[in-house]
Amino acid sequence: MAVLLALVALFMGMAGGGAAETVPDVVGMTSAKAQARLDADDLEHREKTVDDPKAKAGTVVAQTPKAGSSANDEEVVLSIASGKMDVPASQLRGMTVAEARERLEELGFAVTTTEVVSSETAGTVIAVDPSGRLPIGSTVKLTVAKAAPVQQPTAQPQQQQKQQPKQDKGGPGGGKGKGPGGKKP
Repeated sequence: MAVLLALVALFMGMAGGGAAETVPDVVGMTSAKAQARLDADDLEHREKTVDDPKAKAGTVVAQTPKAGSSANDEEVVLSIASGKMDVPASQLRGMTVAEARERLEELGFAVTTTEVVSSETAGTVIAVDPSGRLPIGSTVKLTVAKAAPVQQPTAQPQQQQKQQPKQDKGGPGGGKGKGPGGKKP
């Protein structure tokens, strides 16, 4: 029996029936070009969608098995960039605005901010809009807490007392409504 199996293996090797195709490098190609290349090499393949903030939608970002390896009748799996990313709103809330901005920019989003008076710690993110799964390059608005302005006490104007003209009873004229020298004006 062992001799028979050895003869079958030798025969298949000479006929080329057991030779495995070398997997080509299709990373960086569009999905359509990668499929065409694998079809030309008679390699079975399938795709799976993945999120990659640095890749254009529809681009192959990874493949298994790797380029240059033997396919061994194995299906080639292509990882295709979705062109979208999740905005992790729940993780961003409570971060400083600088931390949240950095995180969103790493994910491929543009960021705007708006400050609102809040009892939360000044400079922290209190809201994110929109959230969920968004196309890379979308703008995400962060609402950031700021402290309420401090009210300076305003000085109350002092009431000026009406000063009554003093009647001079002992001065010139004797206080009888006479001017200087005791004469009536």
